[in-house]
Amino acid sequence: MPGWAIAVIAIVASFLVLAVLAAVAIPTFLNERARAAAPQIPDRIGALTRSSDEAVTRDVARIAANLGSGQRDKQGAAFVDASGSRHVFVITAGFVTPVNDAFVVEFERGYWDGMRGQVPLGMELSSAVPRHAGRLGGRVTCAPLISPDGVTAGEVCLAVDANAWVSTIDLSLAGQLDPTLIDTVREAVLPGR
Repeated sequence: MPGWAIAVIAIVASFLVLAVLAAVAIPTFLNERARAAAPQIPDRIGALTRSSDEAVTRDVARIAANLGSGQRDKQGAAFVDASGSRHVFVITAGFVTPVNDAFVVEFERGYWDGMRGQVPLGMELSSAVPRHAGRLGGRVTCAPLISPDGVTAGEVCLAVDANAWVSTIDLSLAGQLDPTLIDTVREAVLPGR
């Protein structure tokens, strides 16, 4: 076989190998870049709108300040439903660099220890139990908030993965809790994941 034919075959084969590598590497790069994007709390999440009550906003900021350290883009917001009977606090932050599974488990443990001292309205926080993580993966745990008279009056949930965490504190005067709230909030706060 002539030398020029071997060179043409080598060039074509090289382009094919590069095309396959690009087809794998570019989507992986873009996916990791989207996962590393900063969490952002919107003004509306489903049927909930951001609260304009300054006292509630200060409460959320206090809770957010006391949860975790060494994170980026930590933020919190309070939301209410149209009837005003349901209040949801949303707190989120990104990790400075992606973390491993052992760190995620330790962060989760520390979060629940810290949250016990942050429980609103003198309620008691029951034990956290794992929940299905939904399409975003990671780890999700939730714990009921028990009122002084023994009634479930809310729920605290934490969703954490290698790049960020999202927490919801759902307080419902009517006792109407949404078990999919943490998934809805995660998808709104962590766009592109």
